[in-house]
Amino acid sequence: MHPCGHRWRRLRGRSVGIDNEQVALVVLGYPQLGPGDLECIEGFRNEHDMLYRGVVNAHFTLVFPTEALSADALVAHVRKCALELDARPIDFVLRSALVVADHFADAWHVFLVPDEGNSRFIKLHDRLYQGPIAHEL
Repeated sequence: MHPCGHRWRRLRGRSVGIDNEQVALVVLGYPQLGPGDLECIEGFRNEHDMLYRGVVNAHFTLVFPTEALSADALVAHVRKCALELDARPIDFVLRSALVVADHFADAWHVFLVPDEGNSRFIKLHDRLYQGPIAHEL
């Protein structure tokens, strides 16, 4: 069980349209959460995540900010990777957290870490960081 006492299940990706100006882009997975989970996580974030609360909802970062590709090229790359891998939603359970220093700001982050389902996240992450953004690792 995660700290809120529920199991989290199923991750589905979604894309958001943006114009094609060159900006740092990220690939995020927004989880479908069980009853009360979103409220629990967002409540914790509202209390402790001064940098990003209200900016982005609870998510998994699959590709960290990059300016290596245009929005269209990154979306095409992500779609290609999803087709090459098993594109079903990822079932997962969170049982632990990591506290990590932010290398770009005077801050710390708490990351909930998938226990069950972690290997599929790793495969997806590794595949996304091949090809046109391999040099970003």
